[in-house]
Amino acid sequence: MNILPIILAGGSGSRLWPLSRTALPKQLLSLLGRKTLLQTTMKRVMQLHPAEKPIVVVGEEHRFLAGYQLDIIDQLDSVDILLEPLGKSTGPAICGAVNYVVKYRGEDTLVLVLPSDHSIDRNDVFVQAVKDGIPYAQKGDIVTFGIPPTRAETGFGYIEQGADHKIVSFKEKPDSMLAETYFADGKHLWNSGIFLFHAGAFLQELARFSPDMVSIMKTAIEKGRKDDCFFRFDAESMRNVEDAPIDYALMEKTERARVLPVELGWRDLGSWYAIWEELEKDESGNVCRGDVLVDNVKNSLLFADNKLMAVIGHENLLVVDSGDALLVSATSSAQDVKKIVKRLKKARREEWLNRNFSSRAWGSYVVLEKKENCIIRKVFIHPGMKQSLQKHNHRVEHWVVVSGTAKIRCGDKTKLYCENQSCYAPAGVLHCLENPGILPLVLIEVQVGDYLGDDDIIRVDPDS
Repeated sequence: MNILPIILAGGSGSRLWPLSRTALPKQLLSLLGRKTLLQTTMKRVMQLHPAEKPIVVVGEEHRFLAGYQLDIIDQLDSVDILLEPLGKSTGPAICGAVNYVVKYRGEDTLVLVLPSDHSIDRNDVFVQAVKDGIPYAQKGDIVTFGIPPTRAETGFGYIEQGADHKIVSFKEKPDSMLAETYFADGKHLWNSGIFLFHAGAFLQELARFSPDMVSIMKTAIEKGRKDDCFFRFDAESMRNVEDAPIDYALMEKTERARVLPVELGWRDLGSWYAIWEELEKDESGNVCRGDVLVDNVKNSLLFADNKLMAVIGHENLLVVDSGDALLVSATSSAQDVKKIVKRLKKARREEWLNRNFSSRAWGSYVVLEKKENCIIRKVFIHPGMKQSLQKHNHRVEHWVVVSGTAKIRCGDKTKLYCENQSCYAPAGVLHCLENPGILPLVLIEVQVGDYLGDDDIIRVDPDS
């Protein structure tokens, strides 16, 4: 029987601040190599044979970036992308996606739900574990996969297993003493957050314990709408749904839950310590990225952005520079980074939300400098894409082509610009940037004026 993967790609990844933020979360970052975590997860599920067309659930604000990343690995036409207009927990996300499956694929579909921010070394074991779970799922059980712990970890939830793979209980993230007990007793497994089930049986069981969630998310699908290659959940419905994790909404209450222990070489990439564990280290146990110099430093993670980082005489240290923010922490405090993010959010600091990055349908941009009367941005335009035709009343714009070829309309003239050439658009003049080539277009954009707000962007033809 075919298996339909549902990849959960929402969330902000606050424990990986300052690189991961609400506007650019960890699942869309290349933290481990050239591919992002979403791309790596998509490649993994494509090893399931036979597999149904996968579904990716992502926040609406990340739709263009997620779509572009899937397009790069030639998977955009092979997936359905479901958009959450509001950030909710795993309960509504999974419930909505399964309602979508029942409506458009059929209630007898076998569904595999997995997060997009995990690392699995042994993909062959993963594929076999899914196959081992199929008989349970076909009987109507809800299967999850437990990871035998390799240490007393306080950053993961635990599952207490009983006879015949039944689940005795779910345990929240424990303190250090309780984690030591779980690690030693042989009865507890790390909760991977990966599930396998029959779509119709799942909704039927979820309706026993969270009937409102099932009803509301069914309405969110019925009132949802197709938009290009995306499907949007109905926003009004999602405002009314309980913000509950699937463990609380269902798994802790049902008697149909089963756990299969499996050693996948699994890691939840939810903290900087987990990233340090995952990446290759030098002879002193250090993970260094960027322009980093060390002297007498051991077992540390050091990420530099666009300037030299020099560290002397430290052990077990996390230093992450994102350009606009710097994190310095002991590795033992890696789980507490989210506390800093909460304080930033409470203080209404922009640094919790974004790192001067924004994605658009045509590409993306990074703000390099922002003053009262001047904004400098590095603009990336995908091959074959263009911005809307627009003008401004209170600013002028200058562009310098860094790489690629730009086709720029300015007033009634359209001209091609190559590397190291520039163009200028006065206030009040219609203009449009386009990438006519097959390579990415990179420009430096300088905006100068007495008012630089977004409401001074006057789009003449938003679809152009």
